[in-house]
Amino acid sequence: MSPEKKRKLRNIALLALLGLIGGTFAFAAFNQQAINDRLRENRADYGGRVHDYFNSDSGNKDVFIENFGQEPIIVRLKLSEFMAIQERGSDDWKPVVPGTERENLESWTTYIPEENNVSRRRSIEGIPSAAFNDYSNLNFGWTRGGEDPPWYLPTFNTVYDDPVTAAAGHARDLSYVRDGEVYPRATHPGDGKDGYWSQGETYTNSGQWPGAEVTRETAQNLEQSRAPMTLNEWQRLPWESGEKVGNYWVMDEATGWAYYAFALHPGEATSYLLDAAQMTPEAHEFPGSYYYGIHVTSELIGAGKMEDMWEHEGPRFSDEDDASADLELFLSLVRTTAFNNPNNNIEDFMLDHLFDRIQPGQRFTTVGEPFLYLGPVAGEEQDGHMILSIHTILGIPWNSQDLALENYWNLNLPLQLKERVLPVVIPEQDAVPGVRDADLEWGTFPGWRPTNLGNWPDVANDLTNINSAGEPQVFALSMADVMRFSPTFPDRPLMLATAFPTFQSRVAGADDNEWWFTRTPADENTAWVIDNGGRGFLGGFAAYQRAFGGQTGGVRPAFIIRAGNVSE
Repeated sequence: MSPEKKRKLRNIALLALLGLIGGTFAFAAFNQQAINDRLRENRADYGGRVHDYFNSDSGNKDVFIENFGQEPIIVRLKLSEFMAIQERGSDDWKPVVPGTERENLESWTTYIPEENNVSRRRSIEGIPSAAFNDYSNLNFGWTRGGEDPPWYLPTFNTVYDDPVTAAAGHARDLSYVRDGEVYPRATHPGDGKDGYWSQGETYTNSGQWPGAEVTRETAQNLEQSRAPMTLNEWQRLPWESGEKVGNYWVMDEATGWAYYAFALHPGEATSYLLDAAQMTPEAHEFPGSYYYGIHVTSELIGAGKMEDMWEHEGPRFSDEDDASADLELFLSLVRTTAFNNPNNNIEDFMLDHLFDRIQPGQRFTTVGEPFLYLGPVAGEEQDGHMILSIHTILGIPWNSQDLALENYWNLNLPLQLKERVLPVVIPEQDAVPGVRDADLEWGTFPGWRPTNLGNWPDVANDLTNINSAGEPQVFALSMADVMRFSPTFPDRPLMLATAFPTFQSRVAGADDNEWWFTRTPADENTAWVIDNGGRGFLGGFAAYQRAFGGQTGGVRPAFIIRAGNVSE
C-alpha cells in the first residue's frame, strides 16, 4: 500500500458504526413475516427498520426509519459519538472524552444539543458532548432548495424483531451475525452517496443482503415539514400554527433522544434525522491520526390507544415514566396522529394531517363528534373532503329533514368546523323527481345498487359536489351519493377502498343499528332510506313513509370540509 493511501486511511473519519444497537421493538402485537410459494410477502403487523446510508469519502450520512409493517409506530433515535487521536510518532490512542473506549459502545458520549440549537452540542452533568464541537459538524434534516424529498430502497428484511439495520455504503451494522459471531458489514445495497437512489428503480436481492430474496422498488421519504428542533423549541411553537405535529424530528435536549413528530404509518419512511457528518478543519489538520464514529440507537413502539396512554398502559418507551411534562405532552400528540382509534379526538389543527392519510370508510372523532370519512371531492378552486355523521338525528321524518339539518348547523356544529365547510347546492325537496320502489331493478344484491337508475337521469345525477354558487351547509346524502361511495358489488374488501364496501357499513349509529333517510324521494308518500334491517335488507335501500319518525333512525348529517389552516 502506498504512503498516500496509508495517510488517507489513517485520517479518514470512520462514521461507520451505525446499527440498531440496543434498539427496542416494544410492539403491542405482531405476526411473523412469511414468504409463500407465490412470493407474496405477508408483512408483520408491526415493524420498522433503521436506514443508515454513509459514504466516508463525501461525508454523506442519511439516517431515517422505515415502517414496513401494517400498523402505525412511534419512533425515536439517539446518537452517540466516540473519537480518539494518535499523535504522529506515538503508539497510543487518546480518547477525546477520557474514560471512553472504542470497543465499549456503552461508554460512548450521547449527543446532547443546545437548548435552542439542535446542530450544536452542549455538555451536561456526566455527558461532555461539547467536546466534539471542535472536530465534527452534524447536518440535521434534509433541505435542497425546493427539490422533492429523496428516494430510498425499502428493506428486504421484514422480520419484526431482527435488530439488523439497513446499512449501506461504508456504514456497518453491528448486529449482523455470521457463523455464530458478530460480523460488522453493510446490510443493504447502495454506495452511501447522496442521491444514490431515484424514482422508478428496482433491485432484486439474490441472497447477498439480509432478508427476503425479492425485488423492491424505490420509495420516497416523507417531505420534511420543519427542520429538526429541540424539545425546548417545540414547546414554544404556537398551537394555532398547526405545527405541533408534522414530518420532522424533535430532540430532547435533556436526554439526546430524537422523536419523530408524527406516527409513522405503514409504508412510510421518516424524513432524515441526519444528512451529513463533516469533520472540521481542526480534525483534518491534526498532526497524526484520528478515529471518529457515530453510533445510532433506536426504539420503535406501537402507537397504542389513547385511553391506555392516560393510564400509563400500552406500548411505552423504556424510560417514558420519567418523561418531562413537555415530552409527555409531545408524545400524547404524536400518539393521536396514529388515527388508529376512532374515539381519539382529533384537534382541528390535525385535520390536515388526518386527510393526508385517512382512507374512505375510516371513522374518526373531531370536536367531540364521531364521523365517517366518505372520500375526497374535487372542487372548482379548492378540493374538499366529504364526511358523514356516525349518528342520526333520531325521530325526524323526511318532511322535516331540512329543518332538522338547519338546526344541526346552527346549534350543534362548532364554529371551528363551520369555518371549514365548503359551499354546495342542494335541490329543494321534491325538486328531484322520485323513483318508485317497484320500478327499480336490483340484480343479484337487492337493496344494494339499482341497475337501471340511469332511466331516471335526474335521480342518477343528483350528486353533491363543491359549488361556489351555493352556500356552506349540512345536507342529507342522495341515493346517487350513496351509490357513489359504494362498489359495484358488496362484501368485496379487496376492491378499491370505498366508504360503503358492505351492507353493514352503510348503517348509522355507534352500534351500526340506525336507519337514515336520503334526500331522494320514492313517490308522493315515501322516500328512500338506508335500512337497519327492520323493514328491508340491513344496509340496503328501502322506501319508508315520509312521515315516519320512530326512535331507531332519522336524518344523517353530511358536509364537505376543506383542508388548510382556517385562520388563513
